[in-house]
Amino acid sequence: MSELQGISRITLHEGKLGEFERLCARFMETVRTRDTGTLEFAIYFNDDRSECIVLERYEDFEALMQHGANVGELAQELLTAGTVTSACLGESSPALKAQLEGSPVQLFTPYLSLEMPVETTTSKDAPMPDANDWNQQTITEFRANGGRVGGPFEGAPVVLVHHHGRKSGMEYVTPMMYIPDERDDTIYVFASKGGAPSNPDWYYNLTAAGEGSIERGTDTYRVAVRDVTGDERDRIYDEQARRYPGFAEYERQTAGIRTIPVLELRRV
Repeated sequence: MSELQGISRITLHEGKLGEFERLCARFMETVRTRDTGTLEFAIYFNDDRSECIVLERYEDFEALMQHGANVGELAQELLTAGTVTSACLGESSPALKAQLEGSPVQLFTPYLSLEMPVETTTSKDAPMPDANDWNQQTITEFRANGGRVGGPFEGAPVVLVHHHGRKSGMEYVTPMMYIPDERDDTIYVFASKGGAPSNPDWYYNLTAAGEGSIERGTDTYRVAVRDVTGDERDRIYDEQARRYPGFAEYERQTAGIRTIPVLELRRV
């Protein structure tokens, strides 16, 4: 079965904002640590934080079912904090219809669509982007100067991470700040996306593959990918935020929405 999407609108009950924000944090942590086929789970508030929209994307029906099992108890708690209306978007199937039968979730099937590129990083196989493309400028500067760049990255350790689109298979290159592990040839990168409410595409590409390659200085090598969690994740992220306060601001912006992932890239 093809990818499925979900959209929910939640109107909060009076005085339930704090409870809802705590639930959001638990939802995000559950999705991050237990779901294996969830592609996106993002929460958006209106200006006065009385309503929110939840956007979801799943690889297939099995991924949707896994997510439902993982967050079932949380979903029941959510009903005490607000009124929820939901829709599922995707190809119909007997299994999906049976699952939604008798539920308040409406199913909408495809009619017309125009699919545009969603990756924001540079593909080696794609046509050369415009000269003003910031990403490509950073990559070009990195390679011309032995791994050193200026602008907002000046003085910071930067690596070029190669990863492949989960569906397209196309190779992409993303510049990232990193923190080294002084004990061995391992580095850590941060899926901050500038404090956005959803994880960047490259995070899903790397964790799905479990491997990739990086350009570090003038060296290029393969790496194994591990999603760092718990106290270890917090320790590494806190150190990055201490060195570069912008990361503390990203964490403030995503508080109650998602935990910014930290990935270990270990040379193999």
